[in-house]
Amino acid sequence: MNRPLFQKVDALIRRDHWYLGESADCIFTREYTPGQGYVASDTNNLVLNFKKQPDKKGKPEWRHKIYAIDQITREFAAAIDLKKMVGVTFVPMPPSKSKTDPLYDDRMVQVLLRMQQAEPSLDVRELLVRSKSTPAAHTGQRPKPEEHFANLEIDEKLSSPAPTRVVLFDDVLVTGAQFVAAKARLQRRFSSLENVVGFFLARRVPAADEWPPAEDQGEK
Repeated sequence: MNRPLFQKVDALIRRDHWYLGESADCIFTREYTPGQGYVASDTNNLVLNFKKQPDKKGKPEWRHKIYAIDQITREFAAAIDLKKMVGVTFVPMPPSKSKTDPLYDDRMVQVLLRMQQAEPSLDVRELLVRSKSTPAAHTGQRPKPEEHFANLEIDEKLSSPAPTRVVLFDDVLVTGAQFVAAKARLQRRFSSLENVVGFFLARRVPAADEWPPAEDQGEK
């Protein structure tokens, strides 16, 4: 397959992800258009299958989620020179549900562990977990960074050795609130952190008339 190209969230598109400040370092490979369904694009089809909830497991449609996990693993592995990731800690962004919730979805963990199988030297750690479940972003309820921050915890069992460089992996960049909160939580816990970068499969392209309240713009 052709190597997917990461694109940086720059000044031209940062306003689409209004919680990201200029210091936020986020990259993506695709663009997702919400509300358009599976047929809108290959990206939409991939993202929506990837996000199928665990209660669909065992049903015929579940195979599409497995295919999506495989494809996303291949795309990330092709876009990143894994052998050069020495000293980098790969952290999956926690899903909207806590680990005790029946709908907890470890899709990002699965992707990273499969990448680790291809390159065993990768430092993959599920450092961030949610204290309690929250509504998924596609429901339209979008917590602010401070709300996400309050709901994130560090898994202390995985905290040693302290990471110095972290790549946060997620499927879709929406407002940027989760990235801002996760970065802040990691920085508060680990004084050794030099930088935190967000790697996203896709960025969400909002509708032309979708704008945040003025007080919700910019990194917190």
